[in-house]
Amino acid sequence: MTSIKRSLTVKGNHRETGWAKEDQILESITTVVEEHDIEAIQLSQRNILITFTNKEAKIAAVTFGLHINKTFVSLTDVERDAINVTLRDIPIEIPNSVIHAHISKYAENVEDVSHGYIRKSDGTISTVKTGVRYITVTGLKTPIPNTPTIAGHTGRLSYRGQPCSTCSSTDHPYYRCPNKEGTGCFRCGSKEHRIKDCMNAWGTSSNLPQKSIPPKTQSNVTHIKFDDMTTDSQKSASTNEEMKSDKAAINDKEKENDITSEDTNYDTIIVGASMVNAMSGELKDAGIDVRAKSGKRVEEMKELLYSQPIDRENIKNIGIHAGVNNICYYNDSPEDTAVKYDNLVKDINQDMPNAKIYVCSISPIHPYKQEGLNSKVRKMNKLLKCMCDRLEYTTFIDTFDLLLCKSGLTAQSDYTMSDPKGIHLSNKGYRKLAYYLRSKMEITNITKTPVSKRKDRGSSGNTPNSSEKNPKSGKFTVRE
Repeated sequence: MTSIKRSLTVKGNHRETGWAKEDQILESITTVVEEHDIEAIQLSQRNILITFTNKEAKIAAVTFGLHINKTFVSLTDVERDAINVTLRDIPIEIPNSVIHAHISKYAENVEDVSHGYIRKSDGTISTVKTGVRYITVTGLKTPIPNTPTIAGHTGRLSYRGQPCSTCSSTDHPYYRCPNKEGTGCFRCGSKEHRIKDCMNAWGTSSNLPQKSIPPKTQSNVTHIKFDDMTTDSQKSASTNEEMKSDKAAINDKEKENDITSEDTNYDTIIVGASMVNAMSGELKDAGIDVRAKSGKRVEEMKELLYSQPIDRENIKNIGIHAGVNNICYYNDSPEDTAVKYDNLVKDINQDMPNAKIYVCSISPIHPYKQEGLNSKVRKMNKLLKCMCDRLEYTTFIDTFDLLLCKSGLTAQSDYTMSDPKGIHLSNKGYRKLAYYLRSKMEITNITKTPVSKRKDRGSSGNTPNSSEKNPKSGKFTVRE
């Protein structure tokens, strides 16, 4: 009997859908993937069988499941013991047959070895290969190494449940092992972060190796000492000026400490990239702790969230505004980005189960006629909404229509002219977006903006208010 490959087919319980028909199932699954990603929908033996045309769509469907008749139905692989393996860095000239023979040492059956292809900005798949191989295996005999050597070339291999090469644990990939000794920061010498996250100046850490400073050579120029060119009165005057300036600096520092020490117990945190960084002023005024850095992607949000201490017991809300860098700059597919988002919110909820997570949508790209990027943005937002509908601790904030005019197009006044990509907003656009996010997040701790100590006007000041002024008398008197 000839075996068939069913690595792109998933199944779900037909009873849980309320015995939905094929058209209802199609309508539900197209909220997660596009119709051209689906090859077939079958109803067989009280099961729903959905076959996809590519692995990205299948992974997205398994991650987000079906939402039908107000019920969530999980989707699983037809072959329960099937393992999806990703192999990188192997030269494209090495054929799949060589890779098949190498992986066969570790698995009883290698179902499929296929290439990855570049996905265009409009979401269509090109014919140009990326060099990534997708492998489906069943009956794993021994763990596959994460750095296999195939035909003399070392690659990177990963799959769900792969033992970590550092600690042998299976709950995290090898590159996220907490016991892995990091390379550290080359700027300040710290081992706790890398140079891309360093906030210190060059060479400010004591961890840096101390370089021996060569002794200065004696110059032939005669240097005049300060004592030789000033009188005693000039010295005392200079000393008094220095003392005054030092005292003023200390007072200014104390004032800054008083201002920053007030109302720093935030119960709401928002993480993001450059767009959140641009809205930091308006968000901080609403009592939101902003943790943002330009260029960050979804997979880097967790590291950014924990870049500063967190009072886990008092945190009530966590906002996430990310994904635009993945979609627009790194050309990641919406399906892959949504899977990373799903892992992110689950990790945050596991660490802070009492916190409510707000997931912000991606704003439209200007001008709106860029249909390629905007179609990916709409698909990404659809997947995020689907994720939030499934997870009870998440809330989706849809900001896409906020930046659209009545005509359904983006307005030039909401976007900056200096960004050729059409992603970043103007000051007006950022204020509009920030106030909308503030209104949607349940913020209870509003930070008071420090104001200068000025004399209050009114009864205690020099200028009376309107209620204290005498009523105006008429300019002319009326004779009786």
